[in-house]
Amino acid sequence: MICASHPTIVDGKLLNAAYLFTPEGNVFTQDKIPLTRWEKEKWKGDAGDQLRVFDTPYGRIAILICYDIEFPELSRQVCEMGADAAEGVPNMEQIVIADVDLGKLVMNRVAGTTIPRYDKRVDVYNNDVEVVPNAGV
Repeated sequence: MICASHPTIVDGKLLNAAYLFTPEGNVFTQDKIPLTRWEKEKWKGDAGDQLRVFDTPYGRIAILICYDIEFPELSRQVCEMGADAAEGVPNMEQIVIADVDLGKLVMNRVAGTTIPRYDKRVDVYNNDVEVVPNAGV
């Protein structure tokens, strides 16, 4: 079971952490990576710096908290590490229950119409962004 995130103090840091509880009684956490202005300015919170994927009997999953999902590189990283999961509706308390056909997911990742996992261009990531002045003027 994955529980909602909430403020958690760890080693003197104020983190926004989500919890994963297993049937065996194990507890794992995922800290929120980028913080919202509210968390930084009002809470004086600390950002997490470690993404995790969790191997479960149902597949490999990841937890991205709130604002995390707005950064595609975080989703890409956990996907590249094999995360297979469903997605909830943003900004709504809910229980997400989903059956994921892992065979179809794997097939789509290697033979789909688009295959971003293999088409990414890391060679471009470190290039400077060109500013084109007076475009459309």
